[in-house]
Amino acid sequence: MRSVNICLLGDYSDQVLAHKAILASMEIAQNKYKDQFSYQWIQTCDIKQEISSKFSNFDAVWIVPASPYENTQGVLDVLFYIRTHNIPFLGTCGGYQHALIEYAKNVLSINDADHAETNPNAINPIIMLLSCSLIEKPEKITVIKGSLLYQIYADTEFEEQFHCSFGFNHNYLHKFESQSFKFSAFNLLNEVRAFELIAHPFYIGTSFQPERSAFKGILHPLVEHFLLTAIKHSETRFVEKGK
Repeated sequence: MRSVNICLLGDYSDQVLAHKAILASMEIAQNKYKDQFSYQWIQTCDIKQEISSKFSNFDAVWIVPASPYENTQGVLDVLFYIRTHNIPFLGTCGGYQHALIEYAKNVLSINDADHAETNPNAINPIIMLLSCSLIEKPEKITVIKGSLLYQIYADTEFEEQFHCSFGFNHNYLHKFESQSFKFSAFNLLNEVRAFELIAHPFYIGTSFQPERSAFKGILHPLVEHFLLTAIKHSETRFVEKGK
């Protein structure tokens, strides 16, 4: 069985707890699944123009927390590539935020969709400052029945850890919701906390950081499902190449 190759995309720092948690998650997965997974951390500054040649070899991409990224446009270009090529994607915190911006730009035709942290004067701030900061805070979440997130959690309510001051701008809620796009988790104030694409093998973004469970020695079910989808994606690609 070939090793499944996971891309961890973001500006790694050993000062970022989420980055340590992601590496711990990958170690737990490698131990549990007997080294079926390999991974490569790519800094955003290393994203070049030839996106397809660099990222087509990955079976899944996890865009990690700690933005603003050094190369924001590069991250958006990768998001476009993996979304349109059905490569499994998980975006937590910063990855979630930029996936929403990419979707707004390239699917909803909001060409100047932007992030209020990097552009406070943005005309269309898809991501804006939260009314209440969630830096190192837990929050109760409600999952929408019928969503993939609900299947993964097997429950409608749970608690997750956050480390963010920016989130989705609810003024754009009606523009996003469609048959192919679903907001799948909300907090108790009905504020968006996760989304998913329907007709995609796995494309989920969360404002919370499920990777934090690795600090307790637990592989979070969302992370595990992402990795198992990567295995299926890898097997499908291998069969198709062999035809």
